[in-house]
Amino acid sequence: MIVDRPAAADVERTDRPMRIAFVYCRNPLPMRRADQITVAHLIEFLSARGHIVDLFCLDGDGQGNSDNALASADIEWLEERCASVTHVRQNRGRALLGAFGALLTGKPLQIGWLSRAQLSKALAAAMEETAYDVLYAYYFRSAETVVSAMKRPSAQQNRVPTVLAMQLSQTLNTRRIRDDATTVVSRLLFGLESRLIARYEARIWQKFDRTALIGPKDVDAIASECRAQGLPEIDNWFYSPHGTDVTRFRPRPDLSPEPGTVLFAGTLFYPPNIQAATWLATAIWPLVRRQVPTARLRIVGRDPDSAVLALASEAEGIEVIGSVPDLAEYMLQAAVCVNPVRAAGGMQNKLIEYLSSGRPVVATRVANEGIRAPESVLQLADSAEEFADAIVKFLLDPSSAEEMGKQAREFARTQWSWEAHFLTLEANLASLASARALDGANDVD
Repeated sequence: MIVDRPAAADVERTDRPMRIAFVYCRNPLPMRRADQITVAHLIEFLSARGHIVDLFCLDGDGQGNSDNALASADIEWLEERCASVTHVRQNRGRALLGAFGALLTGKPLQIGWLSRAQLSKALAAAMEETAYDVLYAYYFRSAETVVSAMKRPSAQQNRVPTVLAMQLSQTLNTRRIRDDATTVVSRLLFGLESRLIARYEARIWQKFDRTALIGPKDVDAIASECRAQGLPEIDNWFYSPHGTDVTRFRPRPDLSPEPGTVLFAGTLFYPPNIQAATWLATAIWPLVRRQVPTARLRIVGRDPDSAVLALASEAEGIEVIGSVPDLAEYMLQAAVCVNPVRAAGGMQNKLIEYLSSGRPVVATRVANEGIRAPESVLQLADSAEEFADAIVKFLLDPSSAEEMGKQAREFARTQWSWEAHFLTLEANLASLASARALDGANDVD
């Protein structure tokens, strides 16, 4: 069955619960995108730990499709875990208007696309009435909601410690998408957006007490852009990667790899995944088939773009599959899992899921940037020839593939559970809240 809800968090309740204002630029459910998966699991974790969460989110899928708004069952799930849920409907017309307004003020299009004044007003009103320990905004696309709310006098009177979970450098991400674009229109659009994001990202961190980033590559990219624009380098960051469901993505005795089967999984309308699938099918796969004529490639994920669907006729042995009932089963049935992404940033959920499933993995170094898995648990390759050779090696040597899979599973199980990373995030939030409480006490004295 399709998994639309996080599993119960395996944690004990904290003896120091916090009141948290949680801001997010789309709806957490159903879990279809990597950020939705992370936010839904974080809400589950915070609830299980006993924190009191007020959620403020846009209600739409992030593409302006109001028919993908929160269902009643989604709202019920959120309300069971949050003290309150404020969700403001978003549709394509409002999103387009917001994007145009952002362009006029020199902000990234996606900032305007995913911002609503109504949500900022609701947040400001809540900050006037509630003594929050910390405000946590997920993704830089949520920043403007917080910044606008903080400008209101009611919010300024009750200053809340703020954290912006930037997660990845969108400047780096968007430039890579631009550089890997295959059409003039895409290159121009992402070129414009990358310039707007670079200007915004180099400044927005200064408006928050702390920022959360996945890894060194993202910190370095933002710091570099700050220097390029003659601004202070970002210095308020802490690392905050996320995990995966190591109980769902795990080896199972009833499922074994099908010889010769290679899997690439991902959201198939996302430009970096479209580019990766195209490179895999056109440049890498013919080299694999030359050495293993019976090999089969499965490209699996929701909402395949027309360019991805066309890959099924690109070469022999390629199958494009849309959404599947249980992605974990497809991973376990693959002899090799691959991530040929070359134009993304931050973390690659699919890569952690592959590793947690105990499958041998071939990935680019870009795909591994946020996870930084050692080469003892996966094979890194950046050229089509290297990538194909690595796939073939695992296909022709099942014992080597099995051993690599065991190392991968142990790495994911011990270091990449949701709980392990969220406990670190919680400690950072608690530290910020405690420091602000201490400052407040000193002010009174």
